[in-house]
Amino acid sequence: MAKPDIENGYTKIADELLEAICRTKTSDYEKRVFLYIIRKTYGFNKKKDWIAQVQISNGTGIHRSHVSRTIKKLEAKNMIILHGKEVGIQKDYEQWNVTNSGNNGVTQTGNNKVTQTGIDVTQTGNEKLPKQDTKVTQTGTHNRHSTTDTSTTNNKQKRDISFGKEPEDSSSSQKTKHEYTDEFEEAWQYMRKRNKKKAFKAWNARIKEGIDPQLLIRCSKNYKQHLDNEETPDTYRKHGSTFFGPDHDFEDWEKPQKTTDQGNARIEWLKKQSAQYLKGGSK
Repeated sequence: MAKPDIENGYTKIADELLEAICRTKTSDYEKRVFLYIIRKTYGFNKKKDWIAQVQISNGTGIHRSHVSRTIKKLEAKNMIILHGKEVGIQKDYEQWNVTNSGNNGVTQTGNNKVTQTGIDVTQTGNEKLPKQDTKVTQTGTHNRHSTTDTSTTNNKQKRDISFGKEPEDSSSSQKTKHEYTDEFEEAWQYMRKRNKKKAFKAWNARIKEGIDPQLLIRCSKNYKQHLDNEETPDTYRKHGSTFFGPDHDFEDWEKPQKTTDQGNARIEWLKKQSAQYLKGGSK
């Protein structure tokens, strides 16, 4: 059972900086590496220090091949400052080149008042907010209801619900089924044909991280070419959701990899065994 206690060590950090970190939108890798750098600098009362990438990898659980890329991203966002081999935190968070969740128009202006983009909602004591008025009308004899929500200002929306069958207008659902981008389709031709939707979801997550689609396509092609040369069975090839997943497996295939001597030897051995088997030479 874990029993963390400040007597065993703690990291001293300003509340203002910690709150800025909470508001800042970064990838999972960036957040973990950034916090670990804080741990290894502020945790030892230092503004900067030399931290080996293997140490960051062990401390964050991120593969070492991804640590260098993540550090470069944090530097590009001006969240960290590199001094030769030493690294430190840019504590002036207003200099960070990032977006934060505070830009959505929501601010805290008191104990009980929340202001959101021109809409004031004030709750005092246990007083309940007024309920929205909803009118329900029934027309015809086919159990078809038209529901109007009058709480929607200047935009009354009607919704037909047909019990026992799908709504007549299903164009929106049809669009979501086949909204694969051309870049993804190009990469998908090199992937193992399993769980396309999950693969596309992972693809979109990497695109949101700023990964170039052409890089993903090139990695997919290099991956397939290598496995084809090695004659790797389909069952041992990664799913697209894994290849494009949060561990960034695709980065291992930015450049084509040559077929290994061991792989070539195994291929030749399999060819000889197959030839002997066809000739009836193997038992």
